[in-house]
Amino acid sequence: MREFLVLIRRLFTDKGPIMKAKFLVCVVFSLLLFFSSCTLVPVESREPTDDPSGSSTVNTNCSDSLITRYDVYQLGVESIEPGEFNAAMSNNPISANMHYELQAQGAPSSTSEFQAFYSKYLQIWHDELTFSIDNLKTYLSDEETAELDVAQEAWEESLSINLGFDRSVISNHGILLGTQSSYSFIVYLADQYCERAIHIKYMTYLIETSTGPAEAHKPDQLWNRFQSF
Repeated sequence: MREFLVLIRRLFTDKGPIMKAKFLVCVVFSLLLFFSSCTLVPVESREPTDDPSGSSTVNTNCSDSLITRYDVYQLGVESIEPGEFNAAMSNNPISANMHYELQAQGAPSSTSEFQAFYSKYLQIWHDELTFSIDNLKTYLSDEETAELDVAQEAWEESLSINLGFDRSVISNHGILLGTQSSYSFIVYLADQYCERAIHIKYMTYLIETSTGPAEAHKPDQLWNRFQSF
């Protein structure tokens, strides 16, 4: 939670519109740097025009583009249904509720409304990641739990370091963006927390559908559970 608050505070505490604009553009470079340095399937995001009239929206349903690599087949495991993980993540309640709100209430019509809307889902995915980690720890030894804590801390720190580097580069080169950059930063973070939560759920899924002693009967499985929000 501390790292999450630090990232959000950086967005809203910079003094002066120019410095804020310079910082906000870091998300563009974060996307390029992040996805060019790893093998993850990129998140497809569509940003609105500089005039947020509601005619277009940012798509942060990251599960659609990020879960295709999780279609798994394990020899000798009869409990696995082909594509069940992908189907559950594609139809996750968080993304479904987000799109329902967009359809029922209409797209946000101003920069501040976009910020408020996607900040809410950034927090939801952040909390979902914590919930998923706790579920995974149910099956881990003390040593594995400690390793997961270290890995998660490193993941959080990596986000902060990359965004800090991008901010420095943008500031040094005096690059400015339009108003839409003020919420693209939030959308980027929401996508990252969504992807991380799905990955953690996948690790839980593998454990619970294995042939080992940790195998859980379907009603007791945790991989497909989402917290209330």
